[in-house]
Amino acid sequence: MKPLLHAVFRSYAEVFFLQGGIVGFLLFGITMLNVRLGIAGFVAVLAAYAFARVIGMGKVFLESGFYTCNPLLVGLSVGHLFQLNALGLFFCVVAGVLTLLVTVAMANVFTTYLRLPLLSLPFVVVSSLVYMASLRYGNLLAAAAHQPAWLADDLGLPLALTGFFKAFGSLLFTPSVIVGAGLAALILSRSRILFLLAALGYVVGTTVRHWMLGSSAKAYTDPLNFNFLLIAMAVGGVFLIPSVRSYLLAAIAVAL
Repeated sequence: MKPLLHAVFRSYAEVFFLQGGIVGFLLFGITMLNVRLGIAGFVAVLAAYAFARVIGMGKVFLESGFYTCNPLLVGLSVGHLFQLNALGLFFCVVAGVLTLLVTVAMANVFTTYLRLPLLSLPFVVVSSLVYMASLRYGNLLAAAAHQPAWLADDLGLPLALTGFFKAFGSLLFTPSVIVGAGLAALILSRSRILFLLAALGYVVGTTVRHWMLGSSAKAYTDPLNFNFLLIAMAVGGVFLIPSVRSYLLAAIAVAL
């Protein structure tokens, strides 16, 4: 059981370019603040891991979380969209297994022929398919509320800071100041470089968006601001050696 949980929790850490089962466990705890999403993500990862073992994928392929982080994201998206009844859980299992298969297939193509990182592309493909397929099936009941009421509290923070934490929370499909603050604190404790890059990405992205929209309120409250955080962290702190030049490239990437 212990190796299984370590492998599962590494999937959570992999989403944020981090490593370690302890970090993954803390991230799992943060997702469980929104119980429906937390359970859906966990079920999808377990299903993907179990299927991988059934088809003979060795432990070495599953230890890093590379193959199971995308099933986690798909599971969270299913929990975000649908009620977590028996049918919803079945959908999480199927989506998790499908995402694993897509990840394995795409990883081979991207690594061998394109020499590109896979990142969350399998999640984008499968979650889109899941959403389109769900439109045909009326028994998949849409979630009445995306998050518990207590997670909607902005804690009286300024709008810019509220938007920053909600952008962090949106990375876990829960645009909440409380969830976002917990995730930001965890990333800060593990990597000050990634946290500073996330802050840089948010500032640059919302500033450019403010110039283009003419409204700071719209810029700070846009639910897609989480992309600025991910782009800055990936470009400036993962794919390039952190330096002034990589920070500048990260800022340019966010603006683009």
